[in-house]
Amino acid sequence: MDMILQYLQQIMQGVFASGGDVAGSVGKVVSKLDTTALAALAAALGWAAGIRLYLVVFLTGLAGFTGFIPLPSGLSVLQHPAMLMGSGFMVFVEFFTDKIPGLDSIWDVIHTVIRVPAGAALAGGVFGADSATWECSRAARRHIGSDCACDQSDDPRGGEHLA
Repeated sequence: MDMILQYLQQIMQGVFASGGDVAGSVGKVVSKLDTTALAALAAALGWAAGIRLYLVVFLTGLAGFTGFIPLPSGLSVLQHPAMLMGSGFMVFVEFFTDKIPGLDSIWDVIHTVIRVPAGAALAGGVFGADSATWECSRAARRHIGSDCACDQSDDPRGGEHLA
């Protein structure tokens, strides 16, 4: 809690010292975030994406696009105009879909599956995960999974129970 208060205090001091340049002040503080603050940001984005995914993507991208907050490299794609238009359109669709009872239920069923990996991708993007990082992670999981499935030399039952 103390760290959050210190963080907010640094932002406010920067705003008042810079004569009201909010974007510049916030950018200076955000660019100096430590691992704990980045983890908090990742958790907040992941949590919020579980509630309103497209709104989180749109607002995060808009904050980066306007220069209010410099986005980490893994989230820089969110500030691209095409991504802003797409996520803004989806915010609009989600808003009105939420008002139609049957359609709302179908939307929620589909997006229950979508929100979890999207929240994980946003959280990973905070730490600079890009497509190359995700590909390495995917390859490592495939390799580890194949080793676990094939190597049963440590199994006292010899692997017969898996057949």
